[in-house]
Amino acid sequence: MVAAFVLLLLLLPVGVSVLLDIPAVQNFVVHRAADFVSRKLETTVSIGRVRIGLFNRLRAEDFYVEDYQGDTLLYVRDLGAYVTG
Repeated sequence: MVAAFVLLLLLLPVGVSVLLDIPAVQNFVVHRAADFVSRKLETTVSIGRVRIGLFNRLRAEDFYVEDYQGDTLLYVRDLGAYVTG
């Protein structure tokens, strides 16, 4: 039982990392996060496509945020960033 638990603790992060390396999974997670943020902020937040690379590199395309009047607050066609702790 302990061995199975330890194995699960080792394989679960590896499995999540492998899944997040797949572009379709990355986009699914980001679209769900954008929907969540949209509901919390009560305005439109959308991201067209995202790619998460090695060494904490993030590239987002068509990042869009509306203000409360429905006007464009922020639009970035191609956004690159490094994510750090």
